Amino acid sequence: MKWLAFVFPLIVSCSPPPVTIFQRYATIEVSNSSSSGSAVSLGKGYFFTARHVITSDSFTVFNARGKDKKPLRIFEFDDVVFFKADIDTNFPEVQIAEPKIGEGVYIIQPIFSDSGVNIFLFQGNIAHVSDFHGTIDRPIFSGISGSGVFNKKGELIGVASQLYGIQGQVAFGIFVKVIVFEPMLRKAR
Repeated sequence: MKWLAFVFPLIVSCSPPPVTIFQRYATIEVSNSSSSGSAVSLGKGYFFTARHVITSDSFTVFNARGKDKKPLRIFEFDDVVFFKADIDTNFPEVQIAEPKIGEGVYIIQPIFSDSGVNIFLFQGNIAHVSDFHGTIDRPIFSGISGSGVFNKKGELIGVASQLYGIQGQVAFGIFVKVIVFEPMLRKAR
């Protein structure tokens, strides 16, 4: 039975992410640019993305359940945009949590190509948390801006914002904490 005490924590730490992480992913296309980004659904048609993803007033958001060419911006702050889109999001509202240093996280990495968007999942750990931002011990890459940063329970803790490099090498991913917007979200919804 001693082997069980060793194996069980290993199995739990390797558990797959909650499927809702993939359901909450959406893609953003900007009309005046060939660039794309991603957004994370909060449920009931509400989404977060990184503000630098949306470089014009006109953008399209889509996922496997539909497309909206005229999403409604509700508020912007720092590098975050909160908006409503007319897309079927028939799943529960996401739970929002405070990030904790050392906590394991999941982030969806979209890979954009001529044939469409493929999504990959990568894991990291929270290396630093401030009042407004957090840092992941893994880099984030082009196109990941706006993706949700989820803890192992599937709770949303942040929105991927930027990368930080040291001496020309990408070293860390930076996210905006979502919990700071919770009072505004309650009013908006």
